[in-house]
Amino acid sequence: MIRFSKLLISILCLAVLFSGCSAAEESAAEQTYASVRSMAEAVSSAVTQKDWKTLSGLFARSSEQSHRAKDLKALWAEQTSEDPGECLAEGVVFEDDRKGGELLFLAGDQEVQADFRLAESGKISSLQFFLRSEDPVLESSDTWTETAVSFGKEVSMRGVLTLPKDVESPPVAILMPEGMKESCNRSGNDDSFRKDFAHALAEAGIASVRWNTRLEEDPYLIQDSSEYSLNRILLEDFASVVHSLERYPVNAADIIYIGLGTGGSLGYYLVNSHFEITGGLVLLNAPYEEDGISLLSRAEELNISADEVKYSIAAEPEIDPMIGGYPLTYWKDWNTSGALNYTPKVSMPIAILQGEADTITKFSSDYESWKSQKGSNVSMKSYPGLGHYLRETDGSISADVVNDIVRWHQGEDIEKEGEEDDS
Repeated sequence: MIRFSKLLISILCLAVLFSGCSAAEESAAEQTYASVRSMAEAVSSAVTQKDWKTLSGLFARSSEQSHRAKDLKALWAEQTSEDPGECLAEGVVFEDDRKGGELLFLAGDQEVQADFRLAESGKISSLQFFLRSEDPVLESSDTWTETAVSFGKEVSMRGVLTLPKDVESPPVAILMPEGMKESCNRSGNDDSFRKDFAHALAEAGIASVRWNTRLEEDPYLIQDSSEYSLNRILLEDFASVVHSLERYPVNAADIIYIGLGTGGSLGYYLVNSHFEITGGLVLLNAPYEEDGISLLSRAEELNISADEVKYSIAAEPEIDPMIGGYPLTYWKDWNTSGALNYTPKVSMPIAILQGEADTITKFSSDYESWKSQKGSNVSMKSYPGLGHYLRETDGSISADVVNDIVRWHQGEDIEKEGEEDDS
């Protein structure tokens, strides 16, 4: 079910606001609140009846969103093939800078959230539908178990802690998401990479934590470009994960950062910002870019060219255009967090591991480029035949990669090949 904690806070704030208002101000605020509530009911009625024409009529003329009846119907269909069912919950957001509503609809055995904002006219300025993510499924085996965890403020990020059995206070790996909107099991286009990697690590005695990203849990942010910063949608929650690990039966003094693709390249910036991470930094098929711009692995999907982003970053500081649906400040955040800004500052052990058959990160150029940054604290290894998600032909996570991470963490030289005990 939808979590209305921030809505309840908004309503409570409204009550406090009324207590300090004059009678006229209180009356005006009550009328505005009532109109927002009325709009929520109108949206609920139109959606449950699949009356897209009526829903279209609720939009303000000033709305920049395409809101023809067929467009709104298509907007719903993008989330689910099921028809709208019963409205399970309605909530009102009533704050100084934000007025609108959040509703939850049944759609077969799924739940779809509708979020809308109001224009000054009292009609809808924007509306989005989001398929609600399910609670992570906890699994177990003879050698490891899982428990549900949560991180972050306001809407919390649901996650999973995977623990090896019969290992007291194991080292713990933070499995960084690769994209901005991912469930805790997913990484990029692989629906179960982080889950499968967590299980492989646990088999080797290393605990791990993974979580749903904020855009997965709180898609309302998509409507609010003012909150669209890398810090808000990813980095704040990462900090919460780091600071929360001491609550769990792991060795919070031995945290390992493991990131695939873009998540790996962000590692330099993040371990430099969090002194608590001392167990090392692991980059898996991480892209190498001198300016950090190509760390935006979703740019191609958003039809954004590198030249367009570079031009926008060079724009006048007071200009903050939307590029590919994101404000310029968002792209600037990425540029600032580029790995090469921090390679001289990170002295902890680093492992850069890459699959030679990776078609997402360019192995032939990226691996050699990372070598140019190689210091005495950096170990590098490549794996013939492995692609971006480091899976064997049977679909399993490569045991060689996991074993090398364990050996590297124990201080062994993983760059030496074919060493055998001759005794």
